[in-house]
Amino acid sequence: MFNKQVYEVFAIFTPFAGIDLEFNASWGDEIDYSAIELAKVKTFISTIGYQINRNWRFSIEHVNQELKNDVSRIYDVSFYNTRLSYQLDARSFFRLTYQGETDQLGAKINNNDLKDLSTQLLYSYQVNPFTLFYLGYSDHSFKTLDLNHLQRDKRKVFMKFSYAWQI
Repeated sequence: MFNKQVYEVFAIFTPFAGIDLEFNASWGDEIDYSAIELAKVKTFISTIGYQINRNWRFSIEHVNQELKNDVSRIYDVSFYNTRLSYQLDARSFFRLTYQGETDQLGAKINNNDLKDLSTQLLYSYQVNPFTLFYLGYSDHSFKTLDLNHLQRDKRKVFMKFSYAWQI
């Protein structure tokens, strides 16, 4: 059993109509599952959202998290998520998502830098309040120190149909 203490600060600010700023910081104890011991974590999340007009919305989020124990840094992750959405009408929208990640793993796990890049194009249509339809494409690429370029390892075309049953 571990006794964890975590502290958190969260703020949302709208300086102008259509612009949202968010900040979240947390720090404290977290479990290092590779060594099954308590470690220290720091997480910072900042988000900027901009409602360009009635149809278009742009947002970018940056997350940084560091985990370390008394001896060394276990990992330091930096992640960003960029989204551009177009609302066709009240029932349907398109969204383009671009995500990137850089991991710097501590000596305890490995000493490589790994870079990931994911993109997704999604179309959503709400048939009625209980039925949703999704159609999309996503891919994933990665880069290690051994590679000089991004290597695509996954491509997916997907469809999802969601219906809520009423009893």
